[in-house]
Amino acid sequence: LWHLDALADGVYGAAMAHPGEVNSAKFDQACARIVTACADHQVRIWDSKSLQCLHVFGGFSSAVSMAMFSPNGSLLCAVGADGEARLWEAGGSREQLLCLKGHQDVATSVTFSPDGQCVATCSSDGTARLWNIESNRCERIFTGHSDA
Repeated sequence: LWHLDALADGVYGAAMAHPGEVNSAKFDQACARIVTACADHQVRIWDSKSLQCLHVFGGFSSAVSMAMFSPNGSLLCAVGADGEARLWEAGGSREQLLCLKGHQDVATSVTFSPDGQCVATCSSDGTARLWNIESNRCERIFTGHSDA
């Protein structure tokens, strides 16, 4: 993590240690936490000031491609090479709330709707999917992409 105003070598704090490749890193809306998606099949939440790991979430059978916080910061969604999207409460419980299945290849990207009620996922299978979190259902499949 680098601080833009740093004078020396730009390093803001101690490195956030991971046992393997980190595929994505995203801040929450308040910039208080960072979520990382890792090749070790796990998602980690870090305190952005102390850089201490606050929570570790598992459940993926392969690398995690991307993770992000919901707009209000209460939920966390991650997608992985197993083609699934998983949701957790971002505040403490490590119990998985949902597992969204449907992609036939690596899920590469995820984003929340502005109201936090839906997530959109993309996959190397050439589709994007819109999921309703409350109903745990895929509301729409967007096809026609050569590589979503």
